[in-house]
Amino acid sequence: MRSLTAEKLAALLAAHQAPCISLYMPTSGSYPAAQQNHIHYKNLLGQAEDLLRQKYAGGAVHDFLARFQQLRDDQLFWAHRQGGLAVLGCPDTFEVFDLPRAVPPLVVVSDSFHVKPLLRLARTSDRFQVLCLTRSHVRLFEGDRDGLNEIDLEGVPPTMEEALAASQRRDDERGMSGATTGPEAVAGSVTGPFPQAGEGGQSKHPAKGNDSKLDGQRFFQAVDRAVWEHHSRPSGLPLILAALPVNQALFRQVSHNTQLLPDGIEGDPDSFTAQQLCEAAWKIIEPRHQAQLERWIDDYRVARSRGKGSDNLEEVARAAHIGRVGTLLLDATRHIPGTLDPADGSPHPADRAAASDDILDDLGETVLRQKGTVLVVPAECVPSQTGLAAIFRY
Repeated sequence: MRSLTAEKLAALLAAHQAPCISLYMPTSGSYPAAQQNHIHYKNLLGQAEDLLRQKYAGGAVHDFLARFQQLRDDQLFWAHRQGGLAVLGCPDTFEVFDLPRAVPPLVVVSDSFHVKPLLRLARTSDRFQVLCLTRSHVRLFEGDRDGLNEIDLEGVPPTMEEALAASQRRDDERGMSGATTGPEAVAGSVTGPFPQAGEGGQSKHPAKGNDSKLDGQRFFQAVDRAVWEHHSRPSGLPLILAALPVNQALFRQVSHNTQLLPDGIEGDPDSFTAQQLCEAAWKIIEPRHQAQLERWIDDYRVARSRGKGSDNLEEVARAAHIGRVGTLLLDATRHIPGTLDPADGSPHPADRAAASDDILDDLGETVLRQKGTVLVVPAECVPSQTGLAAIFRY
């Protein structure tokens, strides 16, 4: 699974070369239903082709769908699916996301990506990550109180062997270039911010005895640096460490990840199921999450008392249109059928049976486009009866 970060969502919301194809579908990981995933995708791809042919010539349609068709023919990809799937592509972008929950099948071909199904997932306030760490390998999970999914280790060395081999290559390249100065040339440093693994002329392969501890230290440094750069910093999600007590202590000694929580899950992470990890992690997250919700609510009430907050849909929508909304709380269960007027942001409610668009989702998109913060929270945590609460910038 690829992690859907705020940065990736913002990139999808940016302007792209048309046409932008957005495909969503539920998927199953259990037999025999899993055998239908590929067929459902093929049928949705046919819908996308029909929509494209209404505007483009046949050759152009083939080019637009090339990467979608490559995914269709990837048998290994279809062998491991769960929850839901989002595939978004245009001439300059192609993104695939496994979703932790099923989503209704949908194909949209437009001048921009349809990201509403992703918005509530990416901005749900109770999401977190769990780093499962041993002296030999690492795994990373992401989820919420309802469950965890393993995510791809983008940029993270999955094993000690790979981390030490990469360190050897970096040292060899520095040696060939004659680089002997600068922060990366400080031999054996383990205390500075994100030091280089494998420095000081030590062995770059797993060792025994005292060298084994140094190898473990270098491996944990490499993991810490990569998890921060590729996952914690982009996502902004709290990180919980699942590891044996001795590895908890060593990793925390070398870690500079500001998202790492002081409490961890102690034990062999390979002995936990994903559900057991989720339950243990939620016991750590829940009190922190509740305290954060209370702070957001207090901030809103103070802002409203000073004329810088509102729960009125029309007032908030117009404020979002001109970039006034700094923080927006949305009810995770509330849907208001309709759209926002592109001219002034005013809401236009619609009959539920006739509308596929949701005003609150459009409002969230608008705030994100204006670099605001959107938080999707449980209904009981929204301090209003309207399904939203906004804090204005001015």
